[in-house]
Amino acid sequence: MRQLKLALFDIGGVIVDVSNTAYFNYLSAISGIPPAEVERRLTIDAAPLERGHISLKSFTKVFAEDLGIDENDVKWGEYFKKIAKLDEGTVEIIKELSKNYHIAYLSNVDKVRYDYVTNHVMKGILHYFDYEFASFKMRCIKPSPLIYKKVIAKMKLRPEDIIFIDNDYHNVQAAKGLGITSILFTRAALLRKELKQFGMKI
Repeated sequence: MRQLKLALFDIGGVIVDVSNTAYFNYLSAISGIPPAEVERRLTIDAAPLERGHISLKSFTKVFAEDLGIDENDVKWGEYFKKIAKLDEGTVEIIKELSKNYHIAYLSNVDKVRYDYVTNHVMKGILHYFDYEFASFKMRCIKPSPLIYKKVIAKMKLRPEDIIFIDNDYHNVQAAKGLGITSILFTRAALLRKELKQFGMKI
């Protein structure tokens, strides 16, 4: 079995618990649009923001118009601050893995949420990470193959040296397509078992 060198974690939904259900329900209630459709439109409208191509102000304007609501009701940062908290199970895994492997994170994230996460939610565990990859800085987002190739190049590793953990199926499949061992995250207890199956010391 090959020797894995880097454990690459997604942030939202893996390291940080960010259940957006309440946010979608809130926007649905004031817009009259079903929560699932709110989520679909958000995914599309937020993509340029997460690529670092537009400002938060521009995103807020576009998203508000898309939902037919007032810009002041978008509350992008406010809701995130209410729900973002560490997944302690994942944190324990990261601490254990850091003894034998390089640790990094790769996140689709805009500057507002990134600043809050790194300055508050993850502040006490950032020293476990050897490198950080944030989409708005990299100017591309998952599941584009480009973002994974940038990670590989920056870390000077081969795809087979990396294990990637993400809670989004499409992101996981894209990484697998490049030869990166990948795990679809559901919960920390299961992740621990899966990492052991790949021969990782944990």
